[in-house]
Amino acid sequence: MSRMPIHGAELGYDRDTGMIYFKGRPVSIVDSLRYNGRVFYVSSVDGAAGSSGQNPTDAITTVTLGLAKCTADRGDVLLLGPGHNEIIGNETLAWAKAGVQIIGLGSGTKQAQFNHNHASAKITIGASNMAIRNCRFSADVTSVAVGIDILAGFTDCQITGCRFDTVTGGTDEYTIGVQNNVGCDRTLFQGNVFDMGIAATAQSIKITGASDRVTIRENEFYGDASASHI
Repeated sequence: MSRMPIHGAELGYDRDTGMIYFKGRPVSIVDSLRYNGRVFYVSSVDGAAGSSGQNPTDAITTVTLGLAKCTADRGDVLLLGPGHNEIIGNETLAWAKAGVQIIGLGSGTKQAQFNHNHASAKITIGASNMAIRNCRFSADVTSVAVGIDILAGFTDCQITGCRFDTVTGGTDEYTIGVQNNVGCDRTLFQGNVFDMGIAATAQSIKITGASDRVTIRENEFYGDASASHI
């Protein structure tokens, strides 16, 4: 990490991840300073499935539709509008477009949110160099098996500034919040909050098999874990 002060000690910028920090906590993403590819806008609030996604007033409705418009390894970005929400049922959302960043623009109650509404609901990361930033993932039933599954062999992915929590405290939970499978080298988990309350999650971040140089830093963990949070 190469963090530099912008205004005294309170505001700083991390050159490695493009995150802005206020009093030591990540508050924003400024990768727009170095986007190389195209930017597409996603909003369940204002978007439409058939839109171009090329500007906020012509947003598309889901990340899956947005990824279909992206080109792998071009440096494309999906910006999720404030209040964006996707409900995941008995299905897997396969996010697999190399080099794409998925960035939520909202904060607090307007943070882009994904509700896992079935025990088998899951998001998979199936391409290298993908990044998920400033999004909220909420377990909406008892024992969601895995929230986000980084599939084996895909490297250099980042999950930063995100929140993993529950809709109903004490009953809903992720058994595993995020799973990093074998050969997922150089994954970065930074500045995330994992809050399962009193629900008995097994692990917030699970490292399955051997992966080189996985970095887990500046995350917060709350609630019980039957195995361990990491």
